[in-house]
Amino acid sequence: MKNRHHYMHYLMWGCAVLYYLYQYTIRVSPSIMMEDIMMAFNVSAHGFASLSALAMYSYAIMQVPAGILTDTFGAKKVILVSLCSCIIGLTCFACAEDLLFASIGRIFIGCGSAAAFLSVNKIGTDWFPAGRRAFVFGLTMTAGTVGALNGGAPLAALNHAVGWRESLFFLAIVGAIILVINLMFLRATPKTITREQNLKVSEIFSQIKAALGNVQVFITGVVALGVYMVISVLADLWGVAYLMQTYHIAKTTAAQATSLIYVGLCFGALVVSWWSDKTHKRKTMIVILSFILVLSLTAFLHVTNLPFWVSCILLFVVGFCSGAEMLCFALATEIVPRKITGTVTGYINAIVTLGGAFVQQQVGKMLDHIWCGQCTDDGLRFYTADEYRQSLSLVIGVVLFTAVLSLFLKEKKQRSA
Repeated sequence: MKNRHHYMHYLMWGCAVLYYLYQYTIRVSPSIMMEDIMMAFNVSAHGFASLSALAMYSYAIMQVPAGILTDTFGAKKVILVSLCSCIIGLTCFACAEDLLFASIGRIFIGCGSAAAFLSVNKIGTDWFPAGRRAFVFGLTMTAGTVGALNGGAPLAALNHAVGWRESLFFLAIVGAIILVINLMFLRATPKTITREQNLKVSEIFSQIKAALGNVQVFITGVVALGVYMVISVLADLWGVAYLMQTYHIAKTTAAQATSLIYVGLCFGALVVSWWSDKTHKRKTMIVILSFILVLSLTAFLHVTNLPFWVSCILLFVVGFCSGAEMLCFALATEIVPRKITGTVTGYINAIVTLGGAFVQQQVGKMLDHIWCGQCTDDGLRFYTADEYRQSLSLVIGVVLFTAVLSLFLKEKKQRSA
């Protein structure tokens, strides 16, 4: 009976993580379809980045509300509604003939993705013993990277074969299948868990105030932003185009290389979280990985005549170091009262997402600013490898700042077992 209950933990987590994996796939899809989208809506690099960032802004704005809704109504109901929002958003974007309708679709996608990390972690904390929480966080991030990998080369091949609109329709159908799976198999929170459905409005505002007013939580959130910045800017949006121009390779090859960031993240999230739990040195690991991230990213962008295989290795290292984001979440939830850990998680996720969306847009704006005036035969703006390199250097500056900021992190001393 105990083994059956143990397997039930992983079944519940597995159902929810399908949703988390799915929203990761949706998130990286614009980078694969960049030229098609820019041509369809007649937008520049800045316009494309702004359209893509709409999902991230709505995702970020919904973080704290999603955390409260998950605590109040349970993960299952929130996941089902969220998947419906993702499916509607994909369908709107695939059918869009103008920028307004496409923007609405991206907003629906962002809102539908907002509860992914929170709801899966809610299930992890509800169904798993407290001692496994950090590992479940890392396992969740690892599972999410599988979705990002599916959004890389396979989605590029699908896009090439059937077109970008048809690819988005296919993703909407996949979302409907995941919706049915969660409807059938995902269970409500165990009866032994104390639910917060009767939480008063005054208590909710008190929790939000406690989270937003904690300086260390804010610093941890900014550091998490820096650690994860490369994922949101390079892997999710500009990496494929940069590699295509730098090495004159096909989109599928560039997508495969960019996906190495997620492969590195997959390993990093697990190894870093496991080692951190073992050594209780969260801050030390965050600092070390942050500075390695700066060095790796600088080498990737600015070392001249860098062989392609070396760039691939550096992309893997960059992704591995980004796994330190999980340590930021763990550190933050350990320095605040348990009753506001959900709100703190949403708050930090909002900082990471808003910051990533903002820098995405700034890179696009900088590309348009330094654009040399070249266009493709189809009339699209053509950006050189050097222009991409100059614009992406903004990311190095942000990551360096947050790496220095990580020196001021404080962590709660672990009690001996």
